[in-house]
Amino acid sequence: MKVNHVLVTLPLTDEQRTKLESTAPNAQFVHFPAIDIRATFNPELTEEEVQKADVIIGDVPPGMIKQSPKLKFLQLDSAGVNSYIGGALHKETTLCNATGSYGLAISETMLGMALMLKKRLHQYYKQQEKHVWECLGPVSAIDGAVVLCVGLGDIGGEFAKRCKLLGAYTIGVRRARAEKPEWLDELHM
Repeated sequence: MKVNHVLVTLPLTDEQRTKLESTAPNAQFVHFPAIDIRATFNPELTEEEVQKADVIIGDVPPGMIKQSPKLKFLQLDSAGVNSYIGGALHKETTLCNATGSYGLAISETMLGMALMLKKRLHQYYKQQEKHVWECLGPVSAIDGAVVLCVGLGDIGGEFAKRCKLLGAYTIGVRRARAEKPEWLDELHM
């Protein structure tokens, strides 16, 4: 596949940008990273720029693609692809997602939330802001708790592993038959 125009919407460091651009030295790279963590897309990105691209690395508004026959490869920065299938892409476009990229980050966030709830940290934080120091009752630990993970993909599996390491009894539910991993106490289909 000959690549002439690569649109990148990921926020890259200078080192990452140089490494990426070295993979196709004859291509023109155009960068429109999201400029705000709360913004999914860079507001300066135009449909005209999207339509010029042979390759897009990162997310773009699906409506800007509009069956672009020039677009050969779209690498999303997300696991979900629903808004890009069902007619948004030209039939010759290869679509790739980022499944498997978020298991660690999201499972650690889930673990943090579980600890927050089990230790009532959110309630104690509100008290602390008001300089109130009242006991809110018993707290519990993940050690000895029973943790049920419905889905053992990248996120669910990583969460179950971390809970097991903290002493939880882990139960996993998955769609397909598979060997029970060592970090599960029970596996159900």
